[in-house]
Amino acid sequence: MEKTEQHSDFYAVLGVEKDTVHDDIRRAYYRLVRKHPPNVDPDGFQRIKRAWDTLSDERARKSYDAKSQYGEDIQRLMDQVFAYIEKMDFSTGEKLLKRVLVLDPEADEALDLLGSCQVGLGRHDDAIVTYTELTDRVSDVPLYWIRIGEAYMLKAAYGGPFEVKDLLETARVHFRSANEIDRINNTPYLSIAKSYMMEKDYDRAVDWVEKAIMADEGVDYKDFDALFYLARIHAMSGVPVKVLDVAKRIEELAPEDSEIRLTVAAQFVDAAYELMDSELYTEAGYFVDAARKFDPKNVIYWELRDKVRLIVEANRYRPGMEVDNSIIQPVRSLASLVFSNYAGQVPDVSYIKTAERLKNQMATYSTANTASSIEYLKSQYPWFYDLAPQMWDDIVKSLRQSTPIPSNIFDHRSTLKQTMFDFYQSDYKPGTAPASGSSAKFGWGCMFAIIGAFIGSIIQFPIGTMFGIFIGIWIGDYVTRMQDS
Repeated sequence: MEKTEQHSDFYAVLGVEKDTVHDDIRRAYYRLVRKHPPNVDPDGFQRIKRAWDTLSDERARKSYDAKSQYGEDIQRLMDQVFAYIEKMDFSTGEKLLKRVLVLDPEADEALDLLGSCQVGLGRHDDAIVTYTELTDRVSDVPLYWIRIGEAYMLKAAYGGPFEVKDLLETARVHFRSANEIDRINNTPYLSIAKSYMMEKDYDRAVDWVEKAIMADEGVDYKDFDALFYLARIHAMSGVPVKVLDVAKRIEELAPEDSEIRLTVAAQFVDAAYELMDSELYTEAGYFVDAARKFDPKNVIYWELRDKVRLIVEANRYRPGMEVDNSIIQPVRSLASLVFSNYAGQVPDVSYIKTAERLKNQMATYSTANTASSIEYLKSQYPWFYDLAPQMWDDIVKSLRQSTPIPSNIFDHRSTLKQTMFDFYQSDYKPGTAPASGSSAKFGWGCMFAIIGAFIGSIIQFPIGTMFGIFIGIWIGDYVTRMQDS
């Protein structure tokens, strides 16, 4: 069996010893080319040329020699490196990579991974030194220039206010170097856009994203990542309505492939979750709306949109509610706490502990005062009530029955975080629709048909069941149309 290129003995192919000097290797190459011209022996010529290309380049020859001598050891170490990096153990990964570089000092991949480990450890200056060495050795690989730029950007993120501008400008210099090597690669353009985003220079960020989209002189579904980032810029710059404009652009580009459209929808929801983490609820709502355009039958998106709308309204009226003296202080504080937990700002453990304390504070007020405060909250600030209706109803019920407020009522809530968790854990099938349209009509129709049949049998109406079905379908259609409107 013929050896593969990786395991071929290039020295044997050229008929030279491993310590042969460059000039003698060159003479051997030309001698063999005369014996195996490409038009007579194309396979032999290619084998000779591969050997020459490797052994004639000083760095490539050193790397080849190292792999020939330590190939198995290097492969074993690299396998361990990838395993530790996957576990985010960058410290052990760094140590192993240094051992690889001792065996093969010309291993570019190992040097690249070493820089990544240093970034992971927060040692951005060390990473910059490593990547600079890499670009000095291999100046025609755009990825390595991008790596240095990213290291400078990360350093800027953790740097002082006076050095951030200089660090970001240095990062852009390296991104432009990558851009000069490969004009149609949109990554350097996007990296420059991200650097301007760090300075909140949204206009320049938008400009560079548009350049990224047009980098290959055409716009297609491969530009989705750039378009998604453009949507994020619009959200962060205070014009979230433009998110829907971007969604329309994506919709025009998206092929009629259900898997691609479902993936686009999921990416919009991912972006929405990031915005919710930053308490940008209105902006997140636009991203959820965009997701629904691509996957309108996913019931989780509908539920998520309803919850986002609810929290947007609650957030709008929260300052007024928190100072409204018509509501006793512990009820106001509990309403605010429920809001924070619903939005994912307060961990569940802290939520339960604080809610228990507020419950005890309510006990110091009269039953009538607490109950009227909750009723007032429900009528004047319904969004806070709707965040946890079961909880508020159980508190009022306990007050009216003069029984202690049970602790487990604070578990009666369905948060944004839980909805997102359901989304990420679900392996939903396309076509699972919310109760709307024909499915809702069928559901309402069945319900009213059963009611009609029951009433017909009671009053001994001869065709009670048929009458109930007819009326049920008619009412189901009416209710569905009212919901859709």
